[in-house]
Amino acid sequence: MISRINRLFFWVFPLVFNLIPLDSVHSADLDFLSLKNEFKKGNYSFVAAKSKETIEKEEYQPKDERLVLLFVSSSSSLSEMDGLLEKCYQANSNRGSVFYNSIYLFMERGLVVGDHSNVEKWGYRFRQNGQQSSRYAEGLYLYASMFYESNRPKDALFVISLALKESPPAVLQSKLFRLKDFIDLEQKKGITQ
Repeated sequence: MISRINRLFFWVFPLVFNLIPLDSVHSADLDFLSLKNEFKKGNYSFVAAKSKETIEKEEYQPKDERLVLLFVSSSSSLSEMDGLLEKCYQANSNRGSVFYNSIYLFMERGLVVGDHSNVEKWGYRFRQNGQQSSRYAEGLYLYASMFYESNRPKDALFVISLALKESPPAVLQSKLFRLKDFIDLEQKKGITQ
C-alpha cells in the first residue's frame, strides 16, 4: 500500500507541478526578492532603476505591486515618483493595498520636503480609494497635516474626523487629537485677536 502511494506521489506531483507556469507565478517574486535584497544592501539607485525598468516593461501595470513600493522607497526624485505613480494609477483601475501603501510613502516623503501640491493630489486619491491599505488612517493623518501646513484648517479638521472614524491605534489617535486641539487653539486665537 505504501509503495503505491509513493509511486503515485512521485508520478503525479511532478506532473501537476509542471502544469503551473513558473515564469508567471515566480518571476515577479524573484525580481522583487532580488531587488529587495539589493535595497537592504543600500543599493538604492540600482533598485530604483531596475524596478522602474520592470514597471515600464509591464506597461505600468506591474504583476507585482511591491515593485512600485520598492521604486518609491528607493528613488531620490519626487518628480519621478509622482510620474511613475501617475502612469500606474492611470493604467490600472484595479489597484491593491500595496499600491496605496506606495502612495502613503510618497505622501510621507512629499510632506517632509513640503511638496504640498503633490501630497494634496495623492492624499485625495488615497482618501477616496485607499481604504484597503493598512496605513489608511496614517495616510489621512498625513493628508490632514498637509492641510494644516497649508493654512487650511477646515480641510484638516474634516480629514481628521475621517481618520478618527477609522478607529486608529491609540498612538495615532493621540496624534490626531493633538493636531485637532492645536488647530482649535489657533482658530480661537485668531477669533480673539
